[in-house]
Amino acid sequence: MQKKTLIIMWILASSLLLAGCSSKAATKTEDVKATQEDSHMSQLMSSQNISEEMFLRNMIPHHQEAIYTAGIVVKNSTNPEMIKLTQNIIDAQTKEVAMMQGRLDERYSWGTAPIVYEKMMPALENFTGDQLDTAFLHGMIMHHMGAIHMAQGVLQVSPRTEVDALAQNIIINQSAEIKLMQQIWWDIRNKQ
Repeated sequence: MQKKTLIIMWILASSLLLAGCSSKAATKTEDVKATQEDSHMSQLMSSQNISEEMFLRNMIPHHQEAIYTAGIVVKNSTNPEMIKLTQNIIDAQTKEVAMMQGRLDERYSWGTAPIVYEKMMPALENFTGDQLDTAFLHGMIMHHMGAIHMAQGVLQVSPRTEVDALAQNIIINQSAEIKLMQQIWWDIRNKQ
């Protein structure tokens, strides 16, 4: 059931992007990025249960990417809703990264190779205005869906209490943020 909901959300997010495309033809770079997003999402969707350690090791760079891209929006967006949303993402996920890093250092500090993280978010540096905001929203909806899926996976292996709480918070908070991002996206779309 959870996988079906995630797939429906992914289809909706992709549909929103396609509906929001302007009359300009998509560039080869955009096509490649969309394919990369689909590939990364497919990898996340195919993973089922993951160990607590692998959850932490994967979620840290996942959060770091969200923090970095949200920082670009905080600095460059003119939309107050976007600035508030992205600052909230930065604040919440910075705290979560510190918690996760602490757990890794306490329990799993040696013997495991570092994770090779495949970026999910588009390069936002060349976007401005509504294009910046909508590119971030599309990417972050997919990004949040990936985090929710990973959190659901770690819950299947009965992690320690603090990791269980973190996974539950990710599911609750990022599900709510997905709804908010969809609403902001529609607001931007309707003003054009």
